[in-house]
Amino acid sequence: MDAQRLRQLTSGVLHTDMRHVLQDLAWFTNLGEPMTHQLPNVLDAVKPYLLQQLEELGEKRDFVTPDYRPDIVGEVNIRPLKTGEAAAVLMRFGEMESPLQKHFTK
Repeated sequence: MDAQRLRQLTSGVLHTDMRHVLQDLAWFTNLGEPMTHQLPNVLDAVKPYLLQQLEELGEKRDFVTPDYRPDIVGEVNIRPLKTGEAAAVLMRFGEMESPLQKHFTK
């Protein structure tokens, strides 16, 4: 995966194009593209798995800071979630409060 595209999934800052976030989450989770209102929770649900892989690769440091870093380039050998990991992400996602809930429940 492109380093800058991966950084936006781990740092919480948009570094390339918003379409890439949707495409990359679909690739990583193999669950299809999330809807826009689901993005904050999907990102929170997958982030631990991304950071774990980056730590195993010895590259975590460059991917947690939100600083603008155009010098971080190239491909990072991140693999998509395995079936059990994807199930855990879905469970974690399902336990999170919807970002819209606080606006429409009063």
